[in-house]
Amino acid sequence: MSFDLSPAAARALAIGLLLLLVAGIGVGFAAGTVAIRDADDTAAGLRQELALLARLSMTRDRLEERRAALVAAAGGATPALQGASPAIAAASLQQLVGGIVAAHAGRVDSTLVLPAIEDPGYTRIGLRATFSARIGALRDILYAFEAGAPPLFIPAFTIRADTAAGDSEDPDLTVSVDLYGVMRRSAEGS
Repeated sequence: MSFDLSPAAARALAIGLLLLLVAGIGVGFAAGTVAIRDADDTAAGLRQELALLARLSMTRDRLEERRAALVAAAGGATPALQGASPAIAAASLQQLVGGIVAAHAGRVDSTLVLPAIEDPGYTRIGLRATFSARIGALRDILYAFEAGAPPLFIPAFTIRADTAAGDSEDPDLTVSVDLYGVMRRSAEGS
């Protein structure tokens, strides 16, 4: 099948096809440029996510090391509050806190058991304790709470200095601390 075109029509058709080819190449080039820019943006986002995951991994590794140290300090078992129920574990926590404070020359003024919080696999047993101690004793008490077995976690505390007694160098401190320990749930309670 052939077409008889005048030379002007053939030239116009050739120019039209050439323009169409150039336009197609231009569109392809523009699409490739946009795709490369999008790939660069995606790669930058992935690099940021990778950096975040690396930081989280290091944090997780440190936490795993800390957990292993606590497990080793507890004789191979994960340290937890003992008790058949949250109420018994709370009594154990009160006794533990009172013993730590007394062992460091502090005086427990009051304790209040906080509601137990159920988490997967364990129960958080909370306590609000108010006690008096000197600065050095307070440091030792807080360290014993967090580094002991079982470890006790301190989400909040307040300290007030009693400077009316006259000893401004090493005043008596009144400390109110919220802390909690964990109690493992039995297999049937999970």
